[in-house]
Parts: sequence; C-alpha cells; structure tokens
Amino acid sequence: LKNEILPFIIDHEHKLFYYRSLREYQNEKGYLMGTCLSSQDRYAAMVSYFYPDLAKAGPEMGKGDTPD
Repeated sequence: LKNEILPFIIDHEHKLFYYRSLREYQNEKGYLMGTCLSSQDRYAAMVSYFYPDLAKAGPEMGKGDTPD
C-alpha cells in the first residue's frame, strides 16, 4: 500500500495456479504475473464491494486529497 501496489490474496481456488506459476517461473514468467494480476482483480472487486467510496477515490487518496 505504501508503494501504491494493490495487494492480493491467493485463495484456495487459485492455489494450484500459483504453485504451477512458481514451478514454471524459469520457463514462463507470464504464468506468475497472470496469477497475481488475477488475484489483484479479485481483491479490488472485494474492496469495491465493501468500501465503494474508497474504490472511487483511487490511488491519489492518502496524499492530502479527499474524495468527491
């Protein structure tokens, strides 16, 4: 969050994809990136659902700006 990188959670549904991504990283780096980005999308959707005002504010929040 400090570096404005959206966190992600590797849930049970994506665990095997994550393991495959780690195993294949030397040969295909895109697997890991895809798995992490997919998990970030799911995390963003959860944040948007539970905190709609925070999701609308975007990354500029925390820099003295206030949401509209």
